[in-house]
Amino acid sequence: MTKKPPKAPKAKANVMWGGRFAESVDALMEAINESISVDQRMAAEDIAGSRAHSDMLAAEGIIMPAYRDAIEREH
Repeated sequence: MTKKPPKAPKAKANVMWGGRFAESVDALMEAINESISVDQRMAAEDIAGSRAHSDMLAAEGIIMPAYRDAIEREH
């Protein structure tokens, strides 16, 4: 009876790419692509910008005021 070779240990899933690649991401690339901390600090300003933009679009007749109002409610 022949022995089967031992199975190779599973590689740790690559967090950035949802486990599509076995190798880990270079630390520099991970640092460059990290944005959650910035997104959290900018959330209020991003929402204010979206509201101002929807106000302008409605004022220029590009979107209906009802759409602007829906955008305002969702933020």
